[in-house]
Amino acid sequence: RGDGDSEEWRPVLAERLNDHGEEESQGTKKFKASYLHVASADVEAGAMAGESADASKVLVDETRVLLAPVQPKILGTGNFEQAKLLKQATQLEGQGMTEAEIVRHLNQQQEDMAKKRAELQESAGLPVTRTHAPPITQAMVRAALRGAL
Repeated sequence: RGDGDSEEWRPVLAERLNDHGEEESQGTKKFKASYLHVASADVEAGAMAGESADASKVLVDETRVLLAPVQPKILGTGNFEQAKLLKQATQLEGQGMTEAEIVRHLNQQQEDMAKKRAELQESAGLPVTRTHAPPITQAMVRAALRGAL
């Protein structure tokens, strides 16, 4: 559409069309896709024309779609406090602790930090935030020990 046929990456919801997850058309798989971000003018024009929500879905060839898991497996953590704690894993392993013991130790430290933070907030007269990071897992510790973090 006037962009010189450049590659475009837009998030979509891809829908299975049959029990096998695809529609066969000349040997290629097709998925019904709904773009997550659509120009509001396009949506309004479709609504005024009486199009159903299904009309905004397009068939997309599998070679043009990059399917990704809803919950990808991510080694390590995106939590800064956990990343700081996980840096201790190598030292703790050097002290003879097993992965399971390291997990327990780091989770206890994380819990202690959360309690201390709540106490400081309370003593300062601030609203206490009770959000806790998810527990540190053995997979996170293993990744830290391999240097993957």
